[in-house]
Amino acid sequence: MPLSSHQLEGYIARLEKSERIDALWLVTGADELLIIEAIDRIRKLARQMGYTDRQVLDLDGRTDYSLLTAAAYDVGMFDDKKIIECRFTTGKPGTAGAAALPKYVSQVPSGVVTVFSIATPDWQTTKTAWWQALSRACTVVNCAALSR
Repeated sequence: MPLSSHQLEGYIARLEKSERIDALWLVTGADELLIIEAIDRIRKLARQMGYTDRQVLDLDGRTDYSLLTAAAYDVGMFDDKKIIECRFTTGKPGTAGAAALPKYVSQVPSGVVTVFSIATPDWQTTKTAWWQALSRACTVVNCAALSR
């Protein structure tokens, strides 16, 4: 279910009430400030739910995507819940990422919240298997630029 950035706060309030958090998030759009604010709000909810360990990964076409899986399974000594923030720096994951992302979202370990952030994709990207897998598996937050 895609949410707009202004619907996010209401959705998070419902999650707080039910004391749960979605394991996978996809924050996308043209407004970088709204993307940052949405991720901050998701991170705040995760911390309230006990996800205190945080790891940030910058992903692009040359990234070794085994790092994403390793980060998900690498539990800290004092933390058993983790939030992983994955930033797509170029907008596309490359061949290795295109294969790894659908696999990752299909088997995320418990105790891990993953937030993917990417600028608005072009129409060709929205047709790819990796984008379709992310869009189906994640709670999507659309941070479109606001009109005047």
